Amino acid sequence: MIHFIQFSQNILTELTHDLALEAKADRLGLMIGTAGLVAKSNWDNLPAVAGNTYAVKDTLKANGARWNGLAKAWTFPTLEALAVAVNAIPEVN
Repeated sequence: MIHFIQFSQNILTELTHDLALEAKADRLGLMIGTAGLVAKSNWDNLPAVAGNTYAVKDTLKANGARWNGLAKAWTFPTLEALAVAVNAIPEVN
C-alpha cells in the first residue's frame, strides 16, 4: 500500500539553512519543503517546491523535477537538484 505525504514547508528549511535560496524562492512565489510517499514501510520524503509554479514548470522539469499531484508540489531527487532548479529561474524586475 502506498500513502502519499503532503507538502510540508518547514521541514526542509530547518535542514538547508540556505537563506539566499529561501529568499529567492519567496520572491518567485515559491515555497521550499518536502513531499513524498510511504510504500512498503520505506519512507521517501523528497525535497520539493510548491506555490506559484505554473510559470516556471518547464525550468523545474528541465532540472529534474517530477510533479507529485497529490502533494501539489514538484519533487527533486536531491536537495542540490532543487537548489540548481530554483537558481536557474530568472527573476523579473
